[in-house]
Amino acid sequence: MDKPAIVTEAWRALEPVELKDFAVFAGAAEAERYDAYQKKLGFLLPDEFRQLCLSDLGGFYITARDEIWPQAREFDVGPAWTFWRGVMVFGLGAEVPEWLSLEAKLEAVREQDIEGFAPILKVEGSPCLYGYRPDHSLAVFDGYELETDEAGSFIELFRREIEALLTRVEDMKARLATRG
Repeated sequence: MDKPAIVTEAWRALEPVELKDFAVFAGAAEAERYDAYQKKLGFLLPDEFRQLCLSDLGGFYITARDEIWPQAREFDVGPAWTFWRGVMVFGLGAEVPEWLSLEAKLEAVREQDIEGFAPILKVEGSPCLYGYRPDHSLAVFDGYELETDEAGSFIELFRREIEALLTRVEDMKARLATRG
């Protein structure tokens, strides 16, 4: 059986990733759990996102390995990008931890009185949540306001954030190399 186009495109976006530099986690959701989530959400997400969630890339997390990019310690100070060492696509798989859960992220934005927004992606360390509106447009919630995101599709957003992560990893390698 062929993979859905969204899954093929996501794998294509991940081709430049060198696994020696990254730790990766993914966990597919069951269709029943996804359907129950959409019922709780109150609107349907695009079918392509459903296909991604039910695939081997559902509940996806990629982060730079500590030996490439050491984790920040309490009270570390630096440019914001130096804390953005991963990308998370929220999911519903049984093994997906709460911090990567679509349900937990939805609950968190609703506690902030944000309606009509389904968080789906986050850059690790950034306060911004990317997600869908009921009309399937993408938006970004910065912790204060919900604004339209320029990405025209999930895969465009995913590709943009993976490419940005790869650039940040190279920048961090260069930064660490100058420290000697």
